This record gives sequence, C-alpha cells and structure tokens, in this order.
Amino acid sequence: MDSARVQAVLFDLDGTLFDTDDVWLDAVLSRLGGASRAHVMGRPARAALSWGERVGSRLLALLDQLNLDDDVDRLAARVLRRRPTSYSYRLVLGVGEMLTTLAPRYPLAVVTTRSGLAATHMLASTDLAAYFELVATRSDTRRIKPHPEPVTHAAAGLGVAPAHCLMVGDTTADVLSAKMAGAQAVGVLCGFGREADLRRAGADWIAPSTAELGHLLGG
Repeated sequence: MDSARVQAVLFDLDGTLFDTDDVWLDAVLSRLGGASRAHVMGRPARAALSWGERVGSRLLALLDQLNLDDDVDRLAARVLRRRPTSYSYRLVLGVGEMLTTLAPRYPLAVVTTRSGLAATHMLASTDLAAYFELVATRSDTRRIKPHPEPVTHAAAGLGVAPAHCLMVGDTTADVLSAKMAGAQAVGVLCGFGREADLRRAGADWIAPSTAELGHLLGG
C-alpha cells in the first residue's frame, strides 16, 4: 500500500466499522445450547454466515440491475421504523479512536450497500456520524459494490480522484469495487472476509482490524 497517495479514506459499515458480523454470529451460536458446543461450532458457523453474506450481496446486486431495489428499500424502511428506537449497534473495538486520529488528516466517507435510512440509523446510534463528510449508500448510485460506481461516487463527493482514495472493507466486494475504480484497498479481518479471498480480490494490505488503520497511515 502506498500511503503517500492517500488523500481520502472510504469505509464500509458492516464488519468494518460496526461489529454486526459477530453480533449475527453470536446470535446463531447462542441457539446451539452451550458455550462448549458454541466453541466447536464457531468456525463452521462463521463460514456459513460468510457464504450467506456473499449470496445476499449478489442478490442485492441482481435486484439493483432489475430496478427492484427501491421496492426492497421501502419494505426494509417499514421494518426498520418498527424497531425499538433504543436499539444500538456495537462498534469494532478501537474504531472510535482510529477515526479521531484520521479525521483531522483526511476527508472520510462511508460506502455501504445498506439503504440510506439504515445507514443513517446505524450512524445515529453512535457518535460516528460527525466524522464523515459523505455517506454513500445503495440509494445514491445506480450500481452497488462490487461495481466501481459507489467508490467513484464517494470520491467525486469528496473532491478527490479515486486514485487517491483508500477503501477499507471486510469483503471481496469492497476490494473489487475499489480496485476497479482505481483506488487502493485495505481488507480487514474483523468481519467475515477471509484473508485468502481478500488477497485474491487484489487488496493492497490486509489488517487484522479496522482499528489498525491509523498505524498503517502513519498515525
């Protein structure tokens, strides 16, 4: 990774800033009926959920191409509005401190396949919203990751060329979107992404956690 090229940093949400992947995993393992069994089943359950996430991303991309994503967003919005307002999300450990380090040095953006309402709800449940100059969701672009449009859209919104952007995410879709847009990509292992898959997709760097980004960029 060429940190000297970086003029802006883009972040995925799930598994990158928010620990939603492990929350889902915990929910699955809690149904197994015991800590010892959960320990044994942890790796296969994680692999199964990782596979499910990839299938879900492809389904979203298909709906997007068929122009059915707006209907899905409207349905999701109804469900989201019925959730208790006290619902909160868990941040990846160290993310708040990392953003505090990077925000004075770089313009920051979120690039997510979540809807605008869902992304706003997540960021509003924490103190993260103030760090980001732009939040690019599937509501803002015609195509979603792994297509390059979400990254090029965010770069244009920040006034930075894609070649000078760094995309940070836990899935191959994040990495592929960045690389096809001409941006650099850091793959993080705090979500469901596997190191071998992220490397094959073209990640310029692999970090154990998003919290390490401050160190990678010389902070």
